[in-house]
Amino acid sequence: HQFVRQELECCWECYECRNNERLVENGTRCEACPQFLWPMEDDDTECEEIAPTYLRPSDSVSIVLVLLAFIGACLAFGLAVLFYQRRNPRLVRATSRELSSVIFLGALLTFANAFLFVLKPSNTICAVRVLGFHLTINMLFSPLTVKTLRIYRIFYMGKRSAQKPKFVSTSSQMIFTAIVIFLQ
Repeated sequence: HQFVRQELECCWECYECRNNERLVENGTRCEACPQFLWPMEDDDTECEEIAPTYLRPSDSVSIVLVLLAFIGACLAFGLAVLFYQRRNPRLVRATSRELSSVIFLGALLTFANAFLFVLKPSNTICAVRVLGFHLTINMLFSPLTVKTLRIYRIFYMGKRSAQKPKFVSTSSQMIFTAIVIFLQ
């Protein structure tokens, strides 16, 4: 901890500098270290660069993250294959196979994005992480929202008339999903 002496020689008032400040002018004043620098532990008058901390592939947290992402990706891929093999029954067709495919793709990309968190950060990696996170979350929830609205509209129109509501076709649902993902 640093204590600063007041300018007047007759009077002393000690106070502690803040954590990010160093002593200057023979210990009479505190000054903040520049951005990304921190006062040295053994010398309170100098600032040193803050060492970045990030997950390394050999860390136990990284190993668990990669393992869980791999298991999740395998399960999502297995479910997508099973869904594709059994794509023709009426119930599966009614669930909008195309929107379900977007959900499966979003799940696979979500697990793939988890692998980026164990790489050494760089501008490119960080940009892909942020973009990937938001894109994959939207790829999971946008089709669910569009499916829910489609079902609601079908049942709502069924109460009022026997006409099929507009924009409930597969292609229009995919367009709505793409618009929602793009807007998000």
